[in-house]
Amino acid sequence: MISKSRLAVFFSFFAFVIINFQSHITRVVIDLILSSALAFAVIKSKVRIRTDKIFFRDNTTAFAVSCFISLILGLRFYNYWTISGAVTKIYFGNAAIANILLIIVTLLLSAGSSLILSAVISRHYNSFYSLKTLKADKKISVKAFVTILITSVVCITLCSKCSPIYPFNDWFDTNCFFTVGKSVTNGTVLYRDIYEQKGPLLYFMHTAAYLVSHTSFLGVYFFELISCFAFLFISYKTMIIFTDSDISYTIPIIGTIIYGSFAFTRGGTAEEYCLPCLALCNYFGMKALASKKKISFAQCFAVGITSGAVLWIKFSVLGFYIGFGLFFAILYLKNRWISDILKSLLALAAGIAVISAPILAYFLFNNALPYVFKVYFYDNLFLYSVNGSGNTVFSTVNNLYSGLINVFENHFPGLIFIFAGIFYYLRDRRQLALITVTFISSFFFLFSGGRHYAYYSFALSVFVPFGFLLFDRLFRSAAEFIPEKIKNKKITVASSYAVLGAVCLAIMLNTCPNIYLLKYQKDDMPQYKFDKIISEVDNPTLLNYGFLDGGFYTVSDIMPTCKYFCGLNIPYPEIQETQDYYVKNGLTDFVVTYNEPLAEDMSGKYEFVTTEKFEYKQFYLYKRV
Repeated sequence: MISKSRLAVFFSFFAFVIINFQSHITRVVIDLILSSALAFAVIKSKVRIRTDKIFFRDNTTAFAVSCFISLILGLRFYNYWTISGAVTKIYFGNAAIANILLIIVTLLLSAGSSLILSAVISRHYNSFYSLKTLKADKKISVKAFVTILITSVVCITLCSKCSPIYPFNDWFDTNCFFTVGKSVTNGTVLYRDIYEQKGPLLYFMHTAAYLVSHTSFLGVYFFELISCFAFLFISYKTMIIFTDSDISYTIPIIGTIIYGSFAFTRGGTAEEYCLPCLALCNYFGMKALASKKKISFAQCFAVGITSGAVLWIKFSVLGFYIGFGLFFAILYLKNRWISDILKSLLALAAGIAVISAPILAYFLFNNALPYVFKVYFYDNLFLYSVNGSGNTVFSTVNNLYSGLINVFENHFPGLIFIFAGIFYYLRDRRQLALITVTFISSFFFLFSGGRHYAYYSFALSVFVPFGFLLFDRLFRSAAEFIPEKIKNKKITVASSYAVLGAVCLAIMLNTCPNIYLLKYQKDDMPQYKFDKIISEVDNPTLLNYGFLDGGFYTVSDIMPTCKYFCGLNIPYPEIQETQDYYVKNGLTDFVVTYNEPLAEDMSGKYEFVTTEKFEYKQFYLYKRV
């Protein structure tokens, strides 16, 4: 039986978690009730907060993790209540008093919940967890393989707008990648003749996707399927290193948490293709630690290949590899494996060279090598980054805090499982250190630049599967309380998986932000309506004026004639100046604008044709006179 005091402790912590979901004034009463219940639970709970030397010696890491989790929840609480403005209204508009009160409440909640959580850990930790050293190499069962395959197909087909079930992926970024990839097939030299600041390998992948289908994202869809399957497969192999249990049932849940999140966005992000690379690196690291062996030369070579791939897809995701390399460098130095460090670096460099050599050869052959370093590295590092305060240190701290809020808003269930994964590895200091260092390094490099789009947090999904090891332990512990009558009933594996799949599917249909598009047909979308007009002209030319690629190049299969084929989220004056020159001189047959018509001083060479509104977007089509 679970004691009342234990229930009170768990309730007090989870009540605090629930509080963090409130962000509207209408939920104030619920928050007050939960806060009162929290206070009552703490008072009535028989948990004793130990402060003796034994507690701190044996549970220092557990206490630190408890404080960190509670601080994160406290920041979420503070942020959401600040946004809602509820406290300010309660105090008759006095923002200063309201803010001070909110800070005090946040600190009290954070401190109180951290003490309660650490007390729970100190009481139950040693008896509940036993991280065994199991076989590092295990074969994946047929059932697990099939589950991974089905989960991959369902997740990508349902959650990505690149899927054939959707009329079109109207997301700006995916269309940018596709347009650049398409242009490369036409002999356009990347960065020199067409400007977009993501990595060249990402564009070469979209070049291949264009060869599959010229006017749809079918090729991108196949890349996403491969990426999703590879990520889930490698993650599962990493998970089974640490358990003898059959945990294949967790795969659909993992897929739902990750690919059904807002962080997944609309499908086809750079982070999505980086995920299996990070997972493979993580697998090699955990496998080495579990088997108490060094990372082999072949594995280091593979890490070099994957890090090279990430380097040329989106280098800000390399934070994971930096943390990974730092951890193993310290481990090798500590064990005085100096010769192994040199061998590992050699293998790593060779792997990076395998990926980098053909990419650099492409630019060298086209006399465009300087453009790679200027556009991809310099512009991203010094133009794309945000330093709002002028103070680099303060700005970085503020950027990281904003990044934390970004994860809360777009990948919060995933973040909970990340913390659960860290909690699971408390028994092994080296494994705990590896997952913690790589997480912190990843987070820093993803968000320190100041840009915080929803999909940035998707790269952190590589840590989510670890939390399901703890989930499995809790699930099996809870199963002990199931009545014998129910246990004795025969339930087939197929039926249990069918029920699980149905539940995950229902959750995904409610959490995936792209489901709304299923109610539309191709003929409902502005891209296809404009294409009927554009296709009346032989070999038409088009300019996507002043905004990110809206998909008009894609649907009409038009190759851009302007280097700056669309507007970009980068403060680079030449982009707008060049586009203005094209419009003023009527250098393209058609011009498309977004949310605003052409200004009078810009429309002399063009006549207005039509406008189309779709959801919150409005597009205007102009034809050259």
